[in-house]
Amino acid sequence: MDNKTIKQWTPDVHDMVLAREKFLTEGDGFSGEYFQLRDYYLKAVYARLNLTTGLAELEEAISQDDLAIAHRTEPENVYQEYAAFGFKYFYLRNDVAIERLTSAQLDELSEFVSSGAPCESEAVQDFVARTLETVIRSSPELESDAIEIIYEDDGRSAPNNALVLGLSFQPDYDENGNLRDYEQNARKNMFLDAMTADLEPRLSEAFGLPVRIFRY
Repeated sequence: MDNKTIKQWTPDVHDMVLAREKFLTEGDGFSGEYFQLRDYYLKAVYARLNLTTGLAELEEAISQDDLAIAHRTEPENVYQEYAAFGFKYFYLRNDVAIERLTSAQLDELSEFVSSGAPCESEAVQDFVARTLETVIRSSPELESDAIEIIYEDDGRSAPNNALVLGLSFQPDYDENGNLRDYEQNARKNMFLDAMTADLEPRLSEAFGLPVRIFRY
């Protein structure tokens, strides 16, 4: 990050004015069609993650590792609760603002949904590749390298146009809230650190975007 880059808290990325212009609202909120299109888009992003890095197999490897790394059984945030789509360790931490898509792109997305196009299909994956940066950019009016977005109170941040993933990790505490085994917990963290260091550049190359993985 250079001296010209500033940091700001995660803004409200959604644009109700745009959504109304594109008939994606109902009353004071988004319409059922909006959520249907958004959820399909999210599933297509997960499909891309899986196709490029074997994310489902990676989750299986984590769960079966000798370190017995556990994920949180209770969602850490709304992203893990509503946007994980079957994944237990990884979830998309970005907000996805599909109202930023052009009318033609929304029609294209709607056609995928209505026709039941598989999220893994070449056409759908090409669509995600063309549009992902548009819908995940935290501040669409600013250049990608002009701002760093703060995601958490501890200062964790990512570039404005980064793909951000959450990684769910549940340390093993006793009934008093103390770690049962500090050395084992340290080994688990070292394993996850190494995995993240390997995965971030691979995903960045596959998506053509900065990628950050935050542990929760």
